[in-house]
Amino acid sequence: MLAVPPLDLFTQQILVWNPLVLPLWLVGGVALLRRTGDDPGRIFAAIFVTTAAILIANGTSRPNYLALAMPPLIAAGAIELERAASRRGLRWPLPLVAVLIAGLGLAGAPLTLPILPVSELISFKAAVGLGAPQMEDREVGALDPHFADMIGWEEIVDPVAEVYSALPSEDRERAGILASNYSEAGAIDLLGPERGLPAAISPHNNYWLWGTGEADGSVMLLGGGRVELWREHWGSIEEAATWDCGHCLPGRNHGMVYIARSPRTPLSQIWQALRRYN
Repeated sequence: MLAVPPLDLFTQQILVWNPLVLPLWLVGGVALLRRTGDDPGRIFAAIFVTTAAILIANGTSRPNYLALAMPPLIAAGAIELERAASRRGLRWPLPLVAVLIAGLGLAGAPLTLPILPVSELISFKAAVGLGAPQMEDREVGALDPHFADMIGWEEIVDPVAEVYSALPSEDRERAGILASNYSEAGAIDLLGPERGLPAAISPHNNYWLWGTGEADGSVMLLGGGRVELWREHWGSIEEAATWDCGHCLPGRNHGMVYIARSPRTPLSQIWQALRRYN
């Protein structure tokens, strides 16, 4: 993750939550903090402040990490706005505010929801002058990472399935599938069963905790990753296929599917060495 100064963290919330909502969550946050006694509403302000403090202390973040603590503040701000309008007998601003917020939200919806074809989304972002945000220390393409992670799953799984089905029957019965990244493993686990694939394993993040499943390491299909790393742990590495997932993340595109045989150590030891949390 890239470093995010505290001011930038809050500026990102303005863009994520619609700029017109800014007064609501500011007023709502103050209103919740000012509640006294054992008012249960105070806990929502405490959650927001605590989350913000942790992210600021950590120094790195994504906008959505703090944005998820925002809805109660927005709701509280809407209540304060309605109360203030009622005290002054001014009911007409309320529907106007709602229409303005909804209108701007609808106009910006393609930036956050997958409602446009990829080519039109890229053109839309170019028209409004917004590029893909750089939130992590990795290359990004024309699409935001959260969109890029949604596409290309079939293009990743199909080559793996073709290599798996082409294995000799005795190899296929004991073959496991190891994906270098949890996204690729998730794609295989979601789409693989209908293609006859076993469950994937991965040393990446939480997938590592789930272990090696039924694989014994003697025959492994390795999806993506560096061939130099795989050669450290298997004596035979064969390039079998590549995938092209289009506008998926550049670091994931053009991945290679390898067939690995002759493990140098038991898979349990390889598993310890491959663990990767990032």
